[in-house]
Amino acid sequence: MSGRKGFIRSGFEDLIEIRDMYTKIDYYSIVEYYEILKKGNSSQTLPGLLEDSGKVTEEVADCLEDIINSVLTQIVKVNRPFTEFKEFFGAKAFDFIMHDPSLKQAVGNVTMHVFMREKKINHEIAKQKAQKVLANVRDNFLDFLLELMDITLPQIDKIMKIHSIDEKELLRMGGPIIETIYIEENKSIIKLGFKSYDPDKRSPADKMFE
Repeated sequence: MSGRKGFIRSGFEDLIEIRDMYTKIDYYSIVEYYEILKKGNSSQTLPGLLEDSGKVTEEVADCLEDIINSVLTQIVKVNRPFTEFKEFFGAKAFDFIMHDPSLKQAVGNVTMHVFMREKKINHEIAKQKAQKVLANVRDNFLDFLLELMDITLPQIDKIMKIHSIDEKELLRMGGPIIETIYIEENKSIIKLGFKSYDPDKRSPADKMFE
């Protein structure tokens, strides 16, 4: 078929269009659903999609912090600086979440709601469409996570310089915290902070490096 965006082969419409149907905030909904489902909650308890960045919860921010710190921990364990994330890890740093069944379920549920919102179709049809594009949306979510690191790593480097700490010390003290999240022109704007700390205080996280 042909449309205002050009030629799309028949049968591939949903695969091509799903990326445009997703808004940036929908990827934060995936994070929210993942956080709920990995705690063992039923999909029946899932809330509606987030409407804007003002609706992002602290639980979403906490989950993103856990993801960031998990990636940072992998880098520290092989004695590489955070600046070498792309060179030594890249997408494989997110294997721990990308292969989690709870993420697959979260992606499926959010995608179903996106189809219902954009196509004005019922639950069953949206579910069928979501199943067909699941792999594509998971790839798009991986891009979202890579973008997360692009946004936060320069800030993390700045935090370490300001506090005169290295990568291990940063993680021992709990890692960076997300202070604000907002979206501008469909781009994430995330500001990190760092809690004050006692450099002589050992954290349970130290066992990660022993």
